[in-house]
Amino acid sequence: TLLLSARRGTSVRTLERLLEFGAAFDARDARGNTLLHYLAENREDGVAERIAWALERGADPTLRNDRDETALDHARRQRNETAANALEGL
Repeated sequence: TLLLSARRGTSVRTLERLLEFGAAFDARDARGNTLLHYLAENREDGVAERIAWALERGADPTLRNDRDETALDHARRQRNETAANALEGL
């Protein structure tokens, strides 16, 4: 799924293809996490670019998971400065 691909650090090109096949940005896992929540814990190179790409295409940064966390909250709890910086100011 799109969520699992984001977690593994899939390229933007692959994510684009998944969208073409109907993957949903704001789909949630069993804990209410969205694509942005998964990106918020990803520490691989290019995560800021993937976050920007998702936001440009309509991913909703205000959605909260079952812990009542937005993706920014999640990035901060994970101490992921790169992801937090990409999500701040939204």
